[in-house]
Amino acid sequence: MRNSIIVFVLSLCTGLQGVIAQINKQYIIGEKSDFGMVDFKFSSYKGFSELKRQSIDAAIEINCDLKKANVMPDLNQVEEDKVLYVTLDHKNVSSEGMGKSLSYRLFSSDDQDEYENKWQLGLNSSHLYNLDLNFGVGLAKLDLSQLSINQCKIKTASSDVVVNYSKNIPNSVHMDTFMVNVNMGSLELINANMTNAREMILDVSWGSILVSFTDNMANKSNVAANIGAGSLDIQLPSDDKPFIIHIKSTAFCSTSIPKTLMAIDKNTYVSRGYKKDAPNLLTFNVDVSMGSVTFR
Repeated sequence: MRNSIIVFVLSLCTGLQGVIAQINKQYIIGEKSDFGMVDFKFSSYKGFSELKRQSIDAAIEINCDLKKANVMPDLNQVEEDKVLYVTLDHKNVSSEGMGKSLSYRLFSSDDQDEYENKWQLGLNSSHLYNLDLNFGVGLAKLDLSQLSINQCKIKTASSDVVVNYSKNIPNSVHMDTFMVNVNMGSLELINANMTNAREMILDVSWGSILVSFTDNMANKSNVAANIGAGSLDIQLPSDDKPFIIHIKSTAFCSTSIPKTLMAIDKNTYVSRGYKKDAPNLLTFNVDVSMGSVTFR
């Protein structure tokens, strides 16, 4: 595409065990296009990924280091109706059994230098984004500070994902939906109120989600959580802030509610500061089957 620059460097190092290919790629996307929104879909089957704001002229800048030459990323982009659609998919083209994937997860560390595939994703604070991020096995760190996010979807197969707002600056727009789907991995969302999301959807199969809220809720937010056999741990704002919790559970699950909350109906609890018409009301609707839910 005319608005994309791809820098490709391939280095070959010969050793006693044969040839090791190291691929370094850079993608610079959307430098001079006339668009109002960026729809960015990113998928990586294995490795370390980091996303954050960067001082760049383009809408997206991607740098990656890939260990295997037979696993190549696929980049596509198109501009339609003032929206720049970008898709980068890094698939596993080699055969890899479930046992190998699980062992990779169990014995991996939180040190990014330990991962064979590394992704650095840079976004521009001047653009509005829809993000759809899919992580297979590994580690991902997402810093959404000073970015304008209209919608954010995160899916992890067996990756550990950390989302935070390191600058303590909330999303500059009223986010439509923040959606998380965790299979066997984990996700930690720090300062969830900073997303400024109308709707938060948390779906856990076998993994875990940890969500923390601080006191500066700017707008109403609805949190819908569906827990299978995994766990959900939520750190609530102060009890003088308005929030309400609805829980639907079974005999096979575990739920924990702070004693400071007041029960106003069966499986319905409110804070001391709860007001039905509060402009910054935080509402939880939790459905748990065999897993556990903890409110702190």
